[in-house]
Amino acid sequence: MNKNKLKDREIEIIILMTRNYTNQQIADAINLSIHTIKAYNTKIFEKLNATTRTEAIINAVKQGYIKLT
Repeated sequence: MNKNKLKDREIEIIILMTRNYTNQQIADAINLSIHTIKAYNTKIFEKLNATTRTEAIINAVKQGYIKLT
């Protein structure tokens, strides 16, 4: 199994990022704490080799995790 592959929850969070949700809004939407969301963000950024949300979203699109319409 590829350790760098995004998990379903991480993809869900990236999708909410594309909707311009704040960390708190993401936490509320999927019933997790903001601290958990921040931890997910760190993992997502590492896996996608990103330092910003925008870069993470672009890399997620390039790698086929999400499609922007």
